[in-house]
Amino acid sequence: MEPRELGTENLRQRRSQEKAQKEEEEAPQQVPNGDAKHLDIIAAHIQWKRHMEAMKSELLEQVHTQLSELLDKALEEAAYSFPPRLRNGLAKQANREKSPQQEKQKVFVERQSLLDELLDVEHFRTIYHMFVAMLCVFAVSTVVVDFIDEGRLVLDFELFIFAFGKLHVALFAWLCMFLYTLVVPYKALQIWTSCLRTVRFPKLFTAAVVVALLLCHTAALGFYPIHTVVSYKLGPASRFIVILEQIRFLMKSHAFLRESVPPILSAVSQDGKGRPPEFSAYLYFLFCPTLIYRESYPRRVLFSPSSYFTEESFMLEGYDRSVMTPLPPQLPWCFPHLSWGVVYPSFFPKRGNCTLVRRKPPHSAFSFPCRTPYVRWRYVINNFAKVLGCLFYGYFILERLCIPVFNNMSKQPFSTKTLVLSIFNATLPGTFLLLLAFFAFLHCWLNAFAEMLRFADRMFYKDWWNSTSFSTYYRTWNVVVHDWLYYYIYQELMWLLRGRARVGAMLFAFIVSAVVHEYVFTVCFGFFYPVMFTLFAFFGVIFNFILNDKRTSPVWNVIMWTFLYVGQGIQVCLYCQEWYAQIHCPLKERTFWGIVTPRSWSCRS
Repeated sequence: MEPRELGTENLRQRRSQEKAQKEEEEAPQQVPNGDAKHLDIIAAHIQWKRHMEAMKSELLEQVHTQLSELLDKALEEAAYSFPPRLRNGLAKQANREKSPQQEKQKVFVERQSLLDELLDVEHFRTIYHMFVAMLCVFAVSTVVVDFIDEGRLVLDFELFIFAFGKLHVALFAWLCMFLYTLVVPYKALQIWTSCLRTVRFPKLFTAAVVVALLLCHTAALGFYPIHTVVSYKLGPASRFIVILEQIRFLMKSHAFLRESVPPILSAVSQDGKGRPPEFSAYLYFLFCPTLIYRESYPRRVLFSPSSYFTEESFMLEGYDRSVMTPLPPQLPWCFPHLSWGVVYPSFFPKRGNCTLVRRKPPHSAFSFPCRTPYVRWRYVINNFAKVLGCLFYGYFILERLCIPVFNNMSKQPFSTKTLVLSIFNATLPGTFLLLLAFFAFLHCWLNAFAEMLRFADRMFYKDWWNSTSFSTYYRTWNVVVHDWLYYYIYQELMWLLRGRARVGAMLFAFIVSAVVHEYVFTVCFGFFYPVMFTLFAFFGVIFNFILNDKRTSPVWNVIMWTFLYVGQGIQVCLYCQEWYAQIHCPLKERTFWGIVTPRSWSCRS
């Protein structure tokens, strides 16, 4: 409020108080002498007016506080939803050369995953039910075909057993990498912080610590997982567990050191006392579903009543059911039977208590804690069950749509027609596998861990299916990895190059992502066939510039999905061909060119 308005409001309050005091002083003089009853009425009237004035002041204070909080929240949401182009443009005009600490930072806010919100809508939930029904069809068809071929019910799941072969070795390797990542980077940071002001040559000491940490990383997070995968001949799924966790630990440790070192240097330069982050914060970061380190994250706080109540048991005193507002979306988690409710602000009191009034007997109220830490374990179990269902879904897709087609393909004469038909026949299972990987990992798996840790920011992806350009698709498909690439590769290069090579920084981030993807596929499949690298680093970059953000017509969404279908068909077809070519045509002599040359090009058994 303006100072003039505040002064006017204070003046009005003083005048009203003076007027009330005058009325109180003059009131006894207007009463006939000896009339005690009138005096009691006047005294009660004065007391009632004082009470109303106090209630008025308290009400105005509460309204002012609630309006201030509402405006603050609206300003935060407006700042967050401000168009990125305009925001970046204003930031560049304000200061062209910012330090790394002043660059754009990731802001964590409390929000649900998009699919959780969409699945609350009945129409989208029906689409989910259609996919579940298709899983049932796959299962029934597999059982029926096996029964017809074998004359009995066959439930061996040999593909599962092969894929997760030697899982205990993979879990032991994960435990070793986790303990290393938990202890060594934090201890190195702690030693460096404590000795930074006491050593004679701090820069030389810093370089020595960096070199030692890099050597430890190379041994523990570089060679050890690859040695475990190759030497113990793990199954493909077990290999994926080890290699993906290797990459995750590398990214997590880099983010922790990158975010912790600049504040320590700043504190040491100011008062000579640097302090590493709390160990509990680092431990929480290793499990929480984000690759951007912060000492604290927004935690989800849910309503946790001590017991459940039926719809007929409670109502607000003085409110009719027909005019009561709907419940907030958070409440059905704790009140599954309560479909109508109370005035919305009453569920967000300052002192943390909610009051509901029982209908019988009337006007009898009680309170219970309403904002206590609460984990929806049923939600966690459901998400893990969905991950398991997606694994079975992928099993049936490979068993029914891929293995029968590609197992005998290398035994047939090669022709362009056969290859093209195989690619288009693989678009359906390829797209299914893509959607299953997205739903199982980016939605179910990450949301389960977020719920257990009460991690509030659950925007692990955006509406990538609505993308009209591949640049938007790359930004919204996997927000967790995209944030790490953006803040720790693209933004760092932009700062080093002083903002003069935006295209070069973007290409470098693309190349890093493509190399890591190809590394994962090469180690996990056991052969080198750079299909993913070619699609990602070449065609992906071209489409990123051609199908850019300027394409907003719905037609471009159709084009994006068409290329996505074809790309998934190419990957499934070529990788399956190479897998069976490696089995049917093994190398007689292991040479460099024999290893890097795809076997499916020459295998015709």
